Amino acid sequence: MTALTQENKLQGRAFQELSRTLAGQAEKIAEELRAVYAERERIVQRDAERRSRREALNALVDLRDRLGRRRESVRVRELEIAGAARAGWWTRVFGKQAADPAADALGALIRGYELGIERLDQTLAEFNAREIRCQGESFDPRRMNAVESEESAAVPGGTVLEVYRSGYEWNGEVFRPAQVKVSRAPASPNKE
Repeated sequence: MTALTQENKLQGRAFQELSRTLAGQAEKIAEELRAVYAERERIVQRDAERRSRREALNALVDLRDRLGRRRESVRVRELEIAGAARAGWWTRVFGKQAADPAADALGALIRGYELGIERLDQTLAEFNAREIRCQGESFDPRRMNAVESEESAAVPGGTVLEVYRSGYEWNGEVFRPAQVKVSRAPASPNKE
């Protein structure tokens, strides 16, 4: 009976030790799982933030492009009106131009577009996005898409002649490649 009591006490102590060990390991595993879960949540949060910033940046870049095109079309119209005013009868008769409210309105419209574009440029800078400068540069296929090419003896082959759509870099990587016209060397005449 004494031997059974001693064995029962030893097994009880072993069971208590095993229980403490398992409880410690369970707590350690639970902490590891919490850390893994928290890290996974941070990654998901970062990815969601990056996606939403990318969507917002895409909308801002598109808006900037549209405002730029509108500004250029108003400038063209302003030049047409100025040309028509110079050729008008008032200038021929009196030698000076009459005040033109349409030209004044177009000038104010251009200024408004320029202010809007300036503010969008500031916002893009806050997003860490910058325009890829292409005009007159060598063609870089990683940052530009060649939409068209043109023979030119005035500039070396592979030089960007015209930018159709501006490209942007965001956080050091290409967000949207620029669409450009690139020069190529003139074809040599066939010798017979």
